[in-house]
Amino acid sequence: MYHLQLHPIVVLDEPQNMESEQAKKAIASLNPLCTLRYSATHRNRYNLVCKLDPVQAYDLKLVKRIEVSLIVDDPDFNQPYIQVQCISATKTNGTVRLLIDVNEKNEPQRKSISSSTGGIDLFDKTNQRSNYSGHIVDEVNAVDGYVSFSNGLVLYVGKQMRLKFIWYAK
Repeated sequence: MYHLQLHPIVVLDEPQNMESEQAKKAIASLNPLCTLRYSATHRNRYNLVCKLDPVQAYDLKLVKRIEVSLIVDDPDFNQPYIQVQCISATKTNGTVRLLIDVNEKNEPQRKSISSSTGGIDLFDKTNQRSNYSGHIVDEVNAVDGYVSFSNGLVLYVGKQMRLKFIWYAK
């Protein structure tokens, strides 16, 4: 007589709800080959293989829209961040240095970029971060020390735009 020994692959949705000792023992009793945990709000991260945050999900068109439920003043890589570091005058125009969040290989990084002409699209400069869509440098005014964007945003030297949206996908 042969004894068949099974080692199932266990998939847990919202595993933070299964962290009690009793739940852990029940899962272990299954003698799983592996356990996959899917959640947006992990309490304990066991061998993290893949991370997909809400903004990445929106950028990849995995959710249809984002609805804002609250706005607070707090920097966050998931929201557009623009700081005017400095503006210097040249003979023909002004040059601006902006601090923005740029998509890098693993995660966004805050980087400095320079521009001496209008028409610079921050969407392109950030490696297509959708939250910078419509942020196109319209004017660099070295005399008054500001940068204006085609979407109506005006930022002065030393000032930044930083909004944190607490939102959910629909």
